[in-house]
This record gives sequence, structure tokens and C-alpha cells, in this order.
Amino acid sequence: MSRVTALSMILVFAGAAPALAQDDDYARSGVYLGVNMTGTWYNEMPDDLEEFLDSVPPPQPFIRVHVEDPVGVGGRVGYRFHPHLAGEVEFRWASNADIQFETDEVTVDIFQFETMTITGNAKGYLLTGRIQPFFLAGAGIMTTRAKGLMASVLDEKATDFAARFGAGIDFYFTPNIVGIAEGGYVLATGKLDGLDHVLWSIGLQYRF
Repeated sequence: MSRVTALSMILVFAGAAPALAQDDDYARSGVYLGVNMTGTWYNEMPDDLEEFLDSVPPPQPFIRVHVEDPVGVGGRVGYRFHPHLAGEVEFRWASNADIQFETDEVTVDIFQFETMTITGNAKGYLLTGRIQPFFLAGAGIMTTRAKGLMASVLDEKATDFAARFGAGIDFYFTPNIVGIAEGGYVLATGKLDGLDHVLWSIGLQYRF
């Protein structure tokens, strides 16, 4: 190999190095946008409704409470300002969950409700490579809308404070396209007490 050829190759690699480093900079600062599909499990509501049934004078015809686990959609916009830290605003909407009282012979639809949640989250990343486990905590508001035979069990429309906690994994398909899997918990307060729920989500993010 001639010295000229060797020198040319060195210069080519030296010029490409910054670009390659930039492609691998998965923890860089910048804006990101995301969309996701979500699932919701209202873990406290069945027990609360069963307590409500126990307060009804006998004979008590209903022996089981079923609360549907609805799906929904969500979105977020955030900014990565440090390799291990980011801040974001997240929106989640859970579709109508049907509430039913059941016996061995009959199922009665009582009411249904949907929820919407907006939180500001602080997000911490444990690793900075292609696979990035994270945890988050946030606070904001949650809104519910209820309708049906016994919608008065909840306010027809109510809004109150909610906190959110979660953890998950970001996986970088490319430096810009990111897959996300996440689990978490929403703690509802005030007029929404009893609507705590476990959530999961999968989705995609775009990093600018």
C-alpha cells in the first residue's frame, strides 16, 4: 500500500469519525416526540364497588363486580437535557371501561367511564447506549367522564390532581427512531379517589 493511499484512508476515516460518533450518540440532548398504545387496570375500583354492594340491604343479588380493562392512546413531547435526565409532558386517554354486576345467571351493565390524564414527568436514564432502561415520576391532572344507570357512583365529570410513577426501556432502532415499552401506576386523589390504576404502554418516539 502506498503512502499516498494510506494517508488518504486515514483522512477519510478521520473525516467520517465525527459523523459515526454522532450516529451513535443515543444520549444526546434534544427534543423528542412519541405516540403509544396503552392498557389500563383499575385495581382499586372492584373492591370499592363490592364494599358499596355490601352496604345495600339484603337480599344481595349481585355476587361479583367486573371492571373492564380498557385500551387507549397517548402521546408525549420532551427534551433530553442530560445523558441521564429528561423532562416531558405526557397525555393519556383510556377508552370507556364497562362496569358490570354479575351473578351466575345474569350480567347487568351499571355504568361506563373514560379517563384522560396529563402529567409533567421527570425521567431518569440508567444507561446511555442503544438500550436505555429508565424510571419516571410526574404530577398533573386526571379527568373522568361517566355515564349509565349508576353513573352517580362517580361524578358525571370530574377533574383532580394525579401523580404518576413508572419504569421502562427505550430501544434505539436508529439514532432517531426509538421503540418504548413502559409500565407504571397513576395515583388519583380528591374527587377521583379510588380510580388509581396500573398502566402499560408500547410505542415509538422520534428523536430530533
